Amino acid sequence: MFLSIEGKPFFAGTSSGRATAYVCEGFVCRQPTTSADELADQLATPEMH
Repeated sequence: MFLSIEGKPFFAGTSSGRATAYVCEGFVCRQPTTSADELADQLATPEMH
């Protein structure tokens, strides 16, 4: 599932039965996470290029 929060796209899916989010920007994705806190941090922090 493709979603967007504050203009930042991310994908949501499952990994080993756990909800997993992938934050992507400019065709580059960050490390997938299963943590809501980590997802919030990734969405709040600018992508390093």
